[in-house]
Amino acid sequence: MYRRNTTCRKCRRAGLTLVELLLALAISCALLAAVATAMHGSLMSYRENEKIAELTQTSRSILNRLARDVRTADGVTTTSTSVTIIPSDDGVDEIEYAFANGQLTYSITEDGNTTTTTIVEDANSATHREAQISSFSVVREDGEDPSDPNGDPCTKAVTVRMELTIDGLSHTMTATASPRRNQLY
Repeated sequence: MYRRNTTCRKCRRAGLTLVELLLALAISCALLAAVATAMHGSLMSYRENEKIAELTQTSRSILNRLARDVRTADGVTTTSTSVTIIPSDDGVDEIEYAFANGQLTYSITEDGNTTTTTIVEDANSATHREAQISSFSVVREDGEDPSDPNGDPCTKAVTVRMELTIDGLSHTMTATASPRRNQLY
């Protein structure tokens, strides 16, 4: 009787062939490339979102502070690129936000001494990866002073438009504030 040797055939078929190994390697490489591409896209998106968040936060911080100073001011004068505020606080003579030479500065004069701080550098500054200012414009709306019997004009509202950039990404914000003492109730 002729008997087949089935155990040897099972032994030969128990391993993987070279073609099967290459196919498994190709599928694994394709999956890893897809995961790497997804991770790269996710990291790029995260970095862009960080930049947008920084621009938004910087803009809000500057404009909120400026608006608060205008609202509590006794007097406000403006040019196309600056806001000068006469605060009602004792000891503080003047506060000024000015855009000149590509920089936004904050100056405070207390008891005759002026301290100037650069808030944001210009967009052409190559030394920063921080938010940089591209433009800063001020528009003043005049109205009548309700407490003045002569009807002399006063500041009704101040609108500031500011554009910040970071690594080529720009963000524009606008804020409007009115001195409270000039409002009719």
